[in-house]
Amino acid sequence: MNSDEQTCGVTALEVQTDRALGRAGHRSLRYLRIGLQAALAERRTERRPVQVAFALDRSGSMGGEKMVLARQAVSAALQRLQSDDHFAISVFDDSIDVVAPAGQATPSGLEAARRALGAIDARGSTALYGGWDAACRELASVRRPEAVARCILVTDG
Repeated sequence: MNSDEQTCGVTALEVQTDRALGRAGHRSLRYLRIGLQAALAERRTERRPVQVAFALDRSGSMGGEKMVLARQAVSAALQRLQSDDHFAISVFDDSIDVVAPAGQATPSGLEAARRALGAIDARGSTALYGGWDAACRELASVRRPEAVARCILVTDG
């Protein structure tokens, strides 16, 4: 293991306390300042492929403006994908549905996903883990080691 792997990319660490000493036998509020300096990332000339899965909460608490904003956020993210990227979308409440199976970000695939997003409405209770797991499993089915892969949970918490 090289030093970057051992330090997680931290090249300098500085710790300062607000006071040098504390009162013995008494409680006191103390402050600690921690400074980290990160290593510079390797500059890349090419964008790595992206693989992203969205798990969208459609439970009852997501009704109204929350659902509108959640659909807009996923749609905006889809617009930024390139043709060599992959994506998937699952939705969940008390049941879980994959509305966009894992596939390449082709114009027709993205358009179908946007249409499916438009039909999603809030309902039911929440099976958060199942919805997230379904999105991750879709992404794993097309996993490429050189790609940046993320599963994004879209919920009101």
